[in-house]
Amino acid sequence: MRELDYIPVRASRQSRHVQTHVIGVVFDEIDAATDFWGLMTLRGLREGALQFGYDLLLMLRPAPQWAEGREETQYLDRRSDGLIFVAPNNRHDLLASLVRRQIPVVACHDTDVPRGVAHVVADNTGAARMATEYLISKGHTRIAYLPGNLGKSYFQHRRDGFIKAMTAAKLNPNFVMENSGWLEGGGAREVLAGLQKGKASAVVCANDSVAFKLWDAARENKLRVPQ
Repeated sequence: MRELDYIPVRASRQSRHVQTHVIGVVFDEIDAATDFWGLMTLRGLREGALQFGYDLLLMLRPAPQWAEGREETQYLDRRSDGLIFVAPNNRHDLLASLVRRQIPVVACHDTDVPRGVAHVVADNTGAARMATEYLISKGHTRIAYLPGNLGKSYFQHRRDGFIKAMTAAKLNPNFVMENSGWLEGGGAREVLAGLQKGKASAVVCANDSVAFKLWDAARENKLRVPQ
């Protein structure tokens, strides 16, 4: 079985030439059940599947013991015609392996994928640029940027949008926190102190989670937003 690269299939009649009209979906970085971003993504997937006459299969089970070291095997039993990975996390080798096996794969919300994997993302750069331009229009010139995990392409693109907006307005875009570790524990208070020391009058946050943490720290220090 190992020499022939044989993968057990769910139905004996199923083969590479049989269409299931099923799309497998893997949620990685976000949760489709509890995360608003994940829920909205699932809603979009549902609408697309209905439009084209497909079912969705949420891939939830961990890899079986016999597949240890061969993560791709659990996606090769022909239960679906293709796979969508939502915000894939450390899946580069897996995605590359699926492409080599001619499995159609799409990554959602991430562009850092191997050749042969399609990707669908929001305009993260444009969104961060618009947020920054709004603050500039309100008269702010010392604007800070707080990122999320810069290991993710969508957070990198949002940071780039901030820098582009600041540069276009001939403002200094150097007030960027490169370390996302402050999100844990009491780091938000330390960041707030740094913002005050640098006399930043406004902040662009990479997402709502970052903004909420900073907001809570501000309230603890008797600071009102936006005053």
